[in-house]
Amino acid sequence: MFGHLRERILHVKLYGLIDQALAIKLHQSFKNKQLYDIQLIAVSINSHGGSLIQAKNICTALKYFSQKTSAPVYTFAEDMVLNSANLILSSGNKVFAGKYSLLGDFGYSYQGFGYKGLLENYNVKAEFVHAGEKKVKLNPFQDLKQEDAQWMKNYLLESEYDLKSSVIQTRAQKFHDLKLSNEQVNKELLEKGMIEAEQAKQIGLIDGIKTFEELAHEQYHGVKILDAIPTGSFTNNLLKSNTLFSNSFI
Repeated sequence: MFGHLRERILHVKLYGLIDQALAIKLHQSFKNKQLYDIQLIAVSINSHGGSLIQAKNICTALKYFSQKTSAPVYTFAEDMVLNSANLILSSGNKVFAGKYSLLGDFGYSYQGFGYKGLLENYNVKAEFVHAGEKKVKLNPFQDLKQEDAQWMKNYLLESEYDLKSSVIQTRAQKFHDLKLSNEQVNKELLEKGMIEAEQAKQIGLIDGIKTFEELAHEQYHGVKILDAIPTGSFTNNLLKSNTLFSNSFI
């Protein structure tokens, strides 16, 4: 009768830029918890994206802790889950989104700022000493070179292809169950840009439209919820990605 009093949900909140700091924070938070009697690992995601490499690291960590606790991972999209964040979302045993969540947008973009004109206005000259013909790329103090632009475009295209392939792999069974062709998945999901939750459900990116709170109340009523990661500032993380570096890509 009182067995559920020892049962617990581990609730992970991944908010903001997906980067190394977030991946490290995830590992540390799990290590600081006593992982017993865990019935569910719930992952709430609110992110405009970030590093695909770190998204994969986070997926690997979630899979490891799922195996260690014998608990399934359910993922939940909040306001938005874009580019690399889709990989984390799709890695759940069950995938959910809020009614007004924005999902998808599997491409990447590069945002660069050039300071050449600014330096010229102040009669300042930037000097670089380097060894290696290709050492300096995307120099913000020089005009953008065509070869650098092409290099970055190729990098972004490779990242986009990798992300799409990974999401197809993680959601392959759902696409199969819905009898979706590769053409449908490409046209209605991967090449669609941002989509709403209902569209995401129809095309198989998510399993249902439900928030974490709704699911916890309906299926795990009375079960203790442990916050694995304190809620961070989505706005601050968003600003951090654009203020630490003169150039950024997401």
